[in-house]
Amino acid sequence: MCTRLVGVVVLLGAGGCLSTTMQASGVPTGKPLGMRSVAVATLVNRTASPQAAAVARDLLIERLGSRTTLRTIVVPPELGVDPERFDRTRAQEIAVKLGVDGILVGTVFAFEYTEGRTNPGGLTTPVVHLDLRLIAASTGTIVWAATARAEKSLLFTYDSAALSEAAGSVVAQLTDDLAGRI
Repeated sequence: MCTRLVGVVVLLGAGGCLSTTMQASGVPTGKPLGMRSVAVATLVNRTASPQAAAVARDLLIERLGSRTTLRTIVVPPELGVDPERFDRTRAQEIAVKLGVDGILVGTVFAFEYTEGRTNPGGLTTPVVHLDLRLIAASTGTIVWAATARAEKSLLFTYDSAALSEAAGSVVAQLTDDLAGRI
């Protein structure tokens, strides 16, 4: 039994532990939204990482395209969308213009490595926090909203792929929840 326990500790030490939490609101599961298409807007980036919003949006589009029946498009830059000033009325206008049932908007709050935050001894922890809202084109109301956060505790070493893994985990949780409601 001791040998197995040591093996588990070494495995966890090499890979770390990924913890993801999520909260969702809106239409209860089992009551479908009835959407067939969504446009994904440029996300607001509240991080120090200039690429965070683009990475999160690309992951969302890829995951929605592969895991749902939704036709998913990107809001084209020529529509002049300013993610900092994007309100529900503007989202509804763009959704109608693009011919989609809804528009997905959101904010990236964390996409970074933090030192000493949750790991004893000050080791580096990748953290990703994403908040999304789905706005119905027909009404301009938010019909689904969710937030997810992932942290990966790296026990012994810096892992350059850990931030991508945390981002993938956050996007997977959010899109799986949304898929269960469309």
